[in-house]
Amino acid sequence: MIISEAVAILKFISVGLDVADKALDLSKDFVTSIKSQEDKAIELEGLMKKSTLSIQQAINDSENSIIDKLEQDKLEELISRIKNVMLLLKIGKQEQLLSYVLTLQESVDYAENRLKESKKQWFLPYIVGKAMVTATFSYIGETEEEAIHHLQNMVRQTKIQILDEISCKLYEFGKPIPWDLIGDVLDNKENSIHQFIELIPTTTFDLTGEWKLKQTDTSGGLVANVYLIQHGNRLYGHFLITTKSGQVQEFIEGTVEGDNMDLCGIWYKASQGYNLDRWKGKIRDANYIAGESSDVQKAVGNFKLQRV
Repeated sequence: MIISEAVAILKFISVGLDVADKALDLSKDFVTSIKSQEDKAIELEGLMKKSTLSIQQAINDSENSIIDKLEQDKLEELISRIKNVMLLLKIGKQEQLLSYVLTLQESVDYAENRLKESKKQWFLPYIVGKAMVTATFSYIGETEEEAIHHLQNMVRQTKIQILDEISCKLYEFGKPIPWDLIGDVLDNKENSIHQFIELIPTTTFDLTGEWKLKQTDTSGGLVANVYLIQHGNRLYGHFLITTKSGQVQEFIEGTVEGDNMDLCGIWYKASQGYNLDRWKGKIRDANYIAGESSDVQKAVGNFKLQRV
């Protein structure tokens, strides 16, 4: 699957960003509002409940390739610690809250260390845990504005990185960049980051590699080695064929749309003249493509491409 795992990780990360945005709003409100501690506790408990549900849902929706790289016991520990903070809020044990939230910080520290190992999938548990710690400290009046600003900057920088990554993918696929939606993401408009991620076009197959071409047409036919590189839905490469007159090297480019492939010869190197080719076919699976061939002299036929 081309870029599908990368898209899945971005979706996984975006869940954490949504939770962090809500936690930031609540933290700022706790610092400035004159609400009672009881009202604040209800709001914080509600946020934590939604956060744990968001983590569970993200895990359930994610591909195994992501979940397999996470340590299930550590995820369960994080969720359990958030739920325990919720319980202390519910029963009004505020004097125990400060000491227990430090155990939640341990889960945050563990996730942060995994991030330092370039394990992007750990961003969700990390940012959710950090957001819950920040919100809880704000609730008990122990958070400095600097801590809130630190979390806010981290969320914004992560969004910018995601926007940059997705914009590059859109450009790679020849798609327009939705600047208005970028503004919505940076303005923390709800669900905007999810909408942006959904714009990434994906192809089912990655055709990069070496292939064997077998072609029959009205001019006879040929067998050649084909070398392809795929970027987004674009294909580049060349094929080599040895004839009685010498070796022919034809340079090719084309596109992949779903299970359809379209390849064209753009120029060639040979000791004598050669007719540029075109191949339009169906991708049957990751290792086999078949369809119709033609050239500039209108010789038509059929071809098969099999991965070597």
